[in-house]
Amino acid sequence: MGGIGKTTLAKVIYNKLSDKFQHRSFIPDIRESSRRKGISCLQDQLIFDILKTNNLVSSLDEGIRIMESRFKGKKVLILLDDVNHKDQLKALVGKPDWFEMGSRIIITTRISSILDEAGVKCKYELKEIDEDNSLRLLSRHAFMRDSPPCEFESLSRAVVSTTGGLP
Repeated sequence: MGGIGKTTLAKVIYNKLSDKFQHRSFIPDIRESSRRKGISCLQDQLIFDILKTNNLVSSLDEGIRIMESRFKGKKVLILLDDVNHKDQLKALVGKPDWFEMGSRIIITTRISSILDEAGVKCKYELKEIDEDNSLRLLSRHAFMRDSPPCEFESLSRAVVSTTGGLP
């Protein structure tokens, strides 16, 4: 589900792990970026982030060849945000043997079958939060306290009900 906090949670994990990796990359909004700019542009960004080398990719296949040969032996942390097709994963992270043992690839997607097809072993599915926790979260951000003031109680409950478990 969109808006549930997948990217936010993934960025928190990425930021906590990033100081343990010399080679790291965060590729945001792959669904939209690949549609607008093309997957080769995303490959170029990933290669730049990992190798600090500009404009190597002129085609999808060339990007794959570069990453397959030059990422070997590199322990990487990569966050791929909002993947919506298995071909995006193939073009950006290929096979596990592209990277050194200990590398971490974090993928956010709305389509769990993409993770299954890629052979992802460790998955975490975010769930909607219940109404009480939604109200507490709203109150902490809007009123800097755990519950809304009396005069905003019914309006706050209406907002929480309308958002349907989204943070």
